[in-house]
Amino acid sequence: MSMLARKQSEGNFIIEKNFTLERSEMELIVFFERNFNYDDFKKAVDYLKEFTDDNWYQYVKPVCYYREPASIIHRNKYVKKSEFQCSFFYSEGQLAYTSSGRSGFLISDMSYHLVEKIVVRHKEHPEFQQVKALKLEKLWKRIQKARYDDVTWSHLNKDDFKEESHPFYTIQKAFNSYDMNHIKKAFENKERFIVKAEKEKRHYTAEGKMGDDGIYRAWFSSEYAGECHGSYYYLLNPTTAVFCEHD
Repeated sequence: MSMLARKQSEGNFIIEKNFTLERSEMELIVFFERNFNYDDFKKAVDYLKEFTDDNWYQYVKPVCYYREPASIIHRNKYVKKSEFQCSFFYSEGQLAYTSSGRSGFLISDMSYHLVEKIVVRHKEHPEFQQVKALKLEKLWKRIQKARYDDVTWSHLNKDDFKEESHPFYTIQKAFNSYDMNHIKKAFENKERFIVKAEKEKRHYTAEGKMGDDGIYRAWFSSEYAGECHGSYYYLLNPTTAVFCEHD
């Protein structure tokens, strides 16, 4: 067991000379004294990584809160921020950070010396659950508003959409005007239809039919060319689909 792991077992507080780490079931918070240095910051980040790395997917990226607006390199340019979300990693033995996952910078480029605290929260933290619930409610209202009429997808349930990431797709990007007119008439008359469009990188399909239960259902798929997997959507009206699943 590492020294950090042994120290973890001593309780929910770790007190160092220039910082304190407070640990609970749903979050970890590091509070820095004003006179902390690079080694203190590095040690604090090492604690956070040790406590979260085994279950990193259960935590969101750390958020740094500054004592005053600080200059930070973000997306390859300097910006002023009072709080900043990023991930930490080591590059050739130097502590670095990334906000996008595509490029990284040394922590000197994020004004680390002005950080007042770093907060790492579990994805099930009540604050995130409240935000998630609000986003899902907003998504559900948008889905209901986009349905063509009361017969189309009338059996959809709010619980079918458990994640915030259910993007909408405008299918005019996939089909020509003739196909779009065919889809529109099929929705109007509640007829069975199927249209396909094969592009260089993607194959698109839209189809719909009236079910024996009196519910009109339509689907849209965007599959990789030459393969039988991709992204699948509920087609809510002749032009708008909402994401269902990846396969």
